[in-house]
Amino acid sequence: MPSAKPIGVLTSATRLEDTGADSGLESEVQHLRDLNSLTLTGKPTDTKNQYPSLQNKEFNGFEVLMVSKNGNVIFPLSNRNNSISLLSASEIANGPWGPMVKAAQQSSRRGEFKEIEAERRLFLAYTKTIDSNWSIIAIRDKSSITEMVQEQIIESTIRALAILGLITLLITIASRNAAKPIQVAARAVREFSLGNFDTEITSNRTDEIGELYNDINQTGKSLRGLLNEKLAHAITDEQLHIATRIQQEFVLRVLPSTSRFELAARFEPAYEIGADWYDAISIGDVTYVVIADVCDKGIPSALFMSVFRSLLHYSLLEVSSNYTVDDIPTIIQKSITQVNEYMAANHPGVVMFATVFLGAFDYNIKRLYYISAGHESPLILRSKGITESLEVSGPAIGIFPGAKYIVKRADLCPGEMLLTYTDGLIDTRNPRGESYGIERVKAMLALVDPASTTASELLESAIKQANHYRADADKFDDTTILVMKVNL
Repeated sequence: MPSAKPIGVLTSATRLEDTGADSGLESEVQHLRDLNSLTLTGKPTDTKNQYPSLQNKEFNGFEVLMVSKNGNVIFPLSNRNNSISLLSASEIANGPWGPMVKAAQQSSRRGEFKEIEAERRLFLAYTKTIDSNWSIIAIRDKSSITEMVQEQIIESTIRALAILGLITLLITIASRNAAKPIQVAARAVREFSLGNFDTEITSNRTDEIGELYNDINQTGKSLRGLLNEKLAHAITDEQLHIATRIQQEFVLRVLPSTSRFELAARFEPAYEIGADWYDAISIGDVTYVVIADVCDKGIPSALFMSVFRSLLHYSLLEVSSNYTVDDIPTIIQKSITQVNEYMAANHPGVVMFATVFLGAFDYNIKRLYYISAGHESPLILRSKGITESLEVSGPAIGIFPGAKYIVKRADLCPGEMLLTYTDGLIDTRNPRGESYGIERVKAMLALVDPASTTASELLESAIKQANHYRADADKFDDTTILVMKVNL
């Protein structure tokens, strides 16, 4: 006769690492371990391909968690984190694995990729709801993925798919009948690992396994495009980085200021690389200043910027060596003409031109000789509230062979300032699309006392006010400003 009171408790337990053997899928689980311990070339991996252990501050590698509805976890891929599974759900949620557990609990049956932050590190994860009680999350640290552009795109995606497919089936199917679909999925994944992304699984199943097959087929189609895109971006980004670094070498870092005069300049490209430039050369008592803007934007314009700049710089040095200080107008006229004739004759098909302001200041007679080749009109700040615009004296260089350039002159006395700029300053636009304009520049100068203001202070004020006007609108053109002040 059965007893009315319980006389004992019968329990059964199994080790986590025996999950594969107990389900009859030990060979597939072992295959996942082998896949995770080798690279695609079959050589032992470095530390970036090991299992992460957040509680031990080890973040590189790949791991899979099975998370229950109540927040308990199982680590089916490795055994180094099994001790975490013995903690209570609240201890796990408040520990380093907490963000992973939360992400798994918020997963859907369709599955999704997401980015998770844990222990101040970023991880890429794939989450999927298996049934009403369990979800699965496969994680990989983001830093090692970015370091291994090609191998990690293939390897981490394949491993995530293999783990997702095999572990999902391991949990949802408890019989040996699951072996065949698992093997089919594993073979497709192995083909992906060999680079055969056109491999497809043919099936008319409409259940969860059929859904898995569709996911694998779609992933195979996407991998090739993703890989090509990543490699193309990696090459383009590196080329752009090199071009930016080369252009920075063209920027004159030390301007030839003396006790007689002060120079200050700033070049701010709209994008990574720009097409403006400035230059300054002191030869005896004469200081040559250049500010220019090549048409259009991007790498082609930046390339021609370097050509224009180099030609004009060395043309000034060469021509000035053959003339005296009394021949300044001849020097700047010949220099501009030489560059224009070379560019117009040798590169007519590319339609690349530059607007240039070339000035030569003779301190002994306090006079500025200049050519403004299609450039924005520089301004001379005479005294507080009084400005003077310089005239255009020829077309942009590089377009018309035989173009004539007239040398103009203006006195520049002690305490006065010259402000030169590219059109990026006056074309600065606010969020409503309205340009900053030359009148706002003049209004800003009207409040400046040149006798008590340095060239650097005027430069910073001009940039600050233009940026304030632009607010949070996108910057669409390069801005370059050069200021000269004649000291008392």
